[in-house]
Amino acid sequence: MSIEKYLPLPNMTLPVPSPKMELQPILMTPIANIFDKSMNKTPIPSLYPLTFEQLSQSNGFILYSTNITFHPSDPAILTVTGLADRAHIFVDGV
Repeated sequence: MSIEKYLPLPNMTLPVPSPKMELQPILMTPIANIFDKSMNKTPIPSLYPLTFEQLSQSNGFILYSTNITFHPSDPAILTVTGLADRAHIFVDGV
């Protein structure tokens, strides 16, 4: 989708894209597991997940966890409401 769908564009030629730096593949190896207890700070109990602002966290990653005390149907539908950015959902570490 282009902005020209919503606004008129000036009649001009576009600049030629500049060459980009060519990089070789970067080998990455795992150094930590997000579920490793030694990586996590002291848990903060809360009835509902706290926001980055409430935790005085300006950026990064927050690990939220909970224990389900009921037996969900199989298959079950997980609904997450109020999500502002992005979430990765794991069940039993998967």
